[in-house]
Amino acid sequence: MNAHLPLRLSHLLLIIVSTLLLTCTSSSEPEEEMEEAEVVVSADLVGSWSGTVDGSLGSASANFSLEADGTMTADTNSQILCPLEGTWRLSGRSFSITAEDECDGTNISMQATASKTTLSGSWSASSGNNGTFRITKG
Repeated sequence: MNAHLPLRLSHLLLIIVSTLLLTCTSSSEPEEEMEEAEVVVSADLVGSWSGTVDGSLGSASANFSLEADGTMTADTNSQILCPLEGTWRLSGRSFSITAEDECDGTNISMQATASKTTLSGSWSASSGNNGTFRITKG
């Protein structure tokens, strides 16, 4: 009887390893679905916003357009800060933008605490530049 014990143990280990592999493989799909479910486009935020962008490259007046489909654009009155195109999302009161500048494709990330009338937060670029911004709706 003891001769069959190693065989049964190896079968048990094979079942455990197979179960773990299936669990790990299938767990990535729900994560992706959850990330997509977190993206919220709030009708309260859709529209035109204006204010200032400050940072390591200077200050500029900026105009942002947040669209109902989650896309956004931004223009500034600066030769240094390039126009942006990207996407925006809201998770709770956390507002974020992921964009590229139109000059050389630098990745821009912006985060703010959202209200219906003001977005105030920070930004960073893949180039190492960073700063703050404050825009109001209207």
